[in-house]
Amino acid sequence: MSIQILQYEFLGPIKLSEWGPPMEEVAYILFAKNKDVFNIIYVGESGKTEASDFFTKNDQFKCWLSNAGGENNLYLSIYPMWGSSQSARKQLVRKIVYRYKPVCNQVSEDSENTPTSTAQTIEPEPEPEEVKDNSNKNLDDLLDELKKKTEK
Repeated sequence: MSIQILQYEFLGPIKLSEWGPPMEEVAYILFAKNKDVFNIIYVGESGKTEASDFFTKNDQFKCWLSNAGGENNLYLSIYPMWGSSQSARKQLVRKIVYRYKPVCNQVSEDSENTPTSTAQTIEPEPEPEEVKDNSNKNLDDLLDELKKKTEK
């Protein structure tokens, strides 16, 4: 079983209680299951681990339980990133957090803590624009180009 988040194919979800080490380098998502809907509540990353208490020792574990209504409704999906650097994993985490705004990833208590919607049909991200060499342009020219792009 798998679930697509952005253009990434995550394995699972499985009940968090069914997970066991070892775990290779991954990005992971925790979901709160409500009936047949999986809501993203946390996104994280990990290097290799053998720790059986990896998830229960997480600083956000109480937030996960609170938002899932108990461990029985807490589900895990992983995206294997074998041999990846921590910065590569964190970059993926940031992309997902930016898009879905999981409640347990919100740093500030002032932020809006609304449940995210399920990720059943996800449109792929647009391809990044081609990077141009702007080293010979001055700041005013670059600002003019930016204004033109945003006015379109």
